[in-house]
Amino acid sequence: MFRPFAAVMLLALSCLAAWGAEGRRPIFEAEQTIAVSGSYYLTRNLETALDVSVLAFVGTGQEVVDLDLNGFTVSSSGAGSMPTIAVSNLKSFQIRDGGIAGTGTQDGVDVTDVGLVVIEDIRFENPDFGVELNQVTQFQIRRNVIESPVRFGIVASGTPAATSVGTIEDNLIRDIGPPPSPQVVGGVFVTNDIKGVTVHGNRIVDSTGRGIQVQTVGPAEVTKNLVENVELGIVLVANGCSVTDNVVEGATQEGLSIQSVYRVQASCTIARNVSSGNGSDGLRLWDAGSRVDGNVFNNNGGYGIWFIGDHNGYKNNTIVGNALACILDSGTGNVALGPNLLSGTGCP
Repeated sequence: MFRPFAAVMLLALSCLAAWGAEGRRPIFEAEQTIAVSGSYYLTRNLETALDVSVLAFVGTGQEVVDLDLNGFTVSSSGAGSMPTIAVSNLKSFQIRDGGIAGTGTQDGVDVTDVGLVVIEDIRFENPDFGVELNQVTQFQIRRNVIESPVRFGIVASGTPAATSVGTIEDNLIRDIGPPPSPQVVGGVFVTNDIKGVTVHGNRIVDSTGRGIQVQTVGPAEVTKNLVENVELGIVLVANGCSVTDNVVEGATQEGLSIQSVYRVQASCTIARNVSSGNGSDGLRLWDAGSRVDGNVFNNNGGYGIWFIGDHNGYKNNTIVGNALACILDSGTGNVALGPNLLSGTGCP
């Protein structure tokens, strides 16, 4: 005769066997430091009021960690500056599916010296920095919502070997700043020795600082981003770039500001962007040897395009209703490669 108790025991044993085979490890409590590879998941919300990280993952450079927030929220409610989640010296770290909340003084996720980082489907609320990456070789930051960061939504800083590459895509960052003291703030900030980066499909809205700033020693691709109501729209310093299909509106300064590292000829492609209704120029181009094709630079408070660099070409652009003039050419060898629609003050 099959007994109910036996059925329950068999079910429990089968669940334990499945859990063991899957290898996932539950996290029940906050204020933990974990130094072992594994696939971890939260079982409830975790919070600390102390100046410590809710969770810290610290390794020797070989550990692989996967953290599933499992729909729960990790939060710091104190006034300290320790990151809510701190990660250092791992081979790889992946985190997804949940919330991270702070009081404006803590970073949401702070990562240093990790080979591969994936951060996806996280909702950040009131961090200092939402995501801060330092000396990360590869990174993928995608589909996150970062609400009310005090200084930055996402920051990625490279390595002295200039080997860091990554993608930042499909994130929403809004209500950035103001910081407690005057300083640079913004939505996406990529700097130092990043070798190459793609910033794609992000929305950065309502910032007291910059929307997107990318500075790389290699190529950069900035595409299909929406930047609204910020100080500077998209600022790019790179050795080669593709800036395409972005919309920048309502910046108090330039919509697009693009230059090459050390002002060498970088041959950037600047195409099909809309940079309109900004307080200064639609495009300020410090670069040399770039192509400006099929953009709309309308109703800006400065010039439609201000060429500061040399030997750039432009065609098929609509440049209408800008306060100072359609185009200011302060460089040499900048030429129209085809027709452009020019209309307004100071235009031919």
